[in-house]
Amino acid sequence: MRQVEIRVLLVGPTSPPYAGVETATESLLIGLASTPGVVWRHLNTRKPVPNARRGTLNVMNLAWALRHIVRMMWACLWFSPDIVHMPVAHNRLGFMRDVCLVSCARLTGARVLLQAHNDSYDKFVATQPRLLRSVIIAVFRRAAAIAVQGESLRSQFQNLGLGARVTILSNHLEVERFRRARMRQKANGGFRVLLLGRVSVAKGALDLALAAVQASHRLQIPIELVFTGETVSQDASVAHLAHRSADVPVLIERALQSAPRGAVRVSYVGVLDREATLRELSSADVLALPSYSEALPYAVLEGAAAGLPILASEVGMIAELRSRGLRGEFVPPGDVQAIASALVSLTDPKRRVADGLSNTTVVEREFDQALLPSRLGTIYRGIMEGR
Repeated sequence: MRQVEIRVLLVGPTSPPYAGVETATESLLIGLASTPGVVWRHLNTRKPVPNARRGTLNVMNLAWALRHIVRMMWACLWFSPDIVHMPVAHNRLGFMRDVCLVSCARLTGARVLLQAHNDSYDKFVATQPRLLRSVIIAVFRRAAAIAVQGESLRSQFQNLGLGARVTILSNHLEVERFRRARMRQKANGGFRVLLLGRVSVAKGALDLALAAVQASHRLQIPIELVFTGETVSQDASVAHLAHRSADVPVLIERALQSAPRGAVRVSYVGVLDREATLRELSSADVLALPSYSEALPYAVLEGAAAGLPILASEVGMIAELRSRGLRGEFVPPGDVQAIASALVSLTDPKRRVADGLSNTTVVEREFDQALLPSRLGTIYRGIMEGR
């Protein structure tokens, strides 16, 4: 007997901008194209708003939210999906839009798979007024499943009484693309540390610069910090981190005044597309992400796939990745002294090579794009069977 196909509507933005949710959507689109037993369509929720401003209440964000809601209702009516697979926001405005998107899906009889891209939904809920907290919990309970990226991220929903709805769906990337970066890696030169993400306090950009100044007094080689992405002074995209706002480049410039002359250099290369990211990875010695909040950051996976050691704060899935073989230096968030010591340790080139080889093995084994179709199929069948 021929198996009935599952109709999946994937909701999510594609690049630009080049950020985690966009990268995840594009990975899922590639995975869906090879997932047997699935008929799929994509509703693109891309909007021309800087990533860090998406949680801000303004006319543009409201207009785009309304547009997405109308298009969602139309897509559900003409496609009649069995499952709507969509990311869920972790800021107030974005979540209220998602309430409407979930309602559209449920009104047409579709089951909803919510994809979580953060490690702190429980903290987000705790910061909201009581009535809105109730609404958020109700929306999560209307979902057939909530996908998190690893076992260590379950607790945020267990704390909300939603643990039974949680399933695991990791981020994936095309590892083959990063082999080029590994092959082009430089053999000598200075010590180059790359931060992929936004230039913000929340991503640890200021902490990394302060730590580099401390480390420069202990090293005989110059440290070059390369910051990518938007320069953010008001980071509204993650609700519980909105208070961590500052004019980071100004603070970094002041910090560099206490470093020995020429010991620390900082460059801002702006927002990178996929090819530019590969070029930066090929010339880096370390991938740094001393962030205050992450789930399973693509920056870490990309750095590991490119054969780099990782310098990261122990948030989100970082500890879980370490248990699977990820190597580098791992520090408490906000611990500038620990980051400085990590930088000093990672100047050893033999250590960097060994760590990089281990990291590529981990990513190829567990997060390669080729693994995604079977994982998607398992989750979708489980939802249709009520498991």
